[in-house]
Amino acid sequence: MRGRTAAVVAAVLLAVGGCTPEREEAPVIRGITLPSWYRTDYDSPAADRYPRDIKATGAGWVTFTPTWYQKRRGDSVLRPTEETASDAGLRRIVRRAHAQGLKVMIKPHVDLPGDGDRAGIRPRDRAAWFTSYRRFITHYAELAEAMDTEQFAVGTELAGVSGHR
Repeated sequence: MRGRTAAVVAAVLLAVGGCTPEREEAPVIRGITLPSWYRTDYDSPAADRYPRDIKATGAGWVTFTPTWYQKRRGDSVLRPTEETASDAGLRRIVRRAHAQGLKVMIKPHVDLPGDGDRAGIRPRDRAAWFTSYRRFITHYAELAEAMDTEQFAVGTELAGVSGHR
């Protein structure tokens, strides 16, 4: 693991564990989130125009939300599914966004199928869940670093595990 990625992962684990360092006020980000609900969404023929259309709104940022899933709130393993954007598609859409002059945030999500609320995730085996989460978040931290993205967000709406140390 490269040095910068290791530092990002360490900061992520501290933030998810509730041990956040003091921080400066965050800058305002004027942007649009472009979620993916299927493996090939960022590869579709229409994907070529998404960053151009986002730029045309006056946005300076775009956020991509690759998502892994766990079947039930109490499960301890998360994994990609057919609803997870492919890594190749994510790389392509980030390149397209950068080519339009947009800054990029990668904001990985953990989710439940259907209408399940990710804030309700409370794994039975927290140690196993955090091992799985570490694999997930490290994967996307390394991708974000390789793609020179400007921001990387973690722990989105994971209230059920955010106080775990």
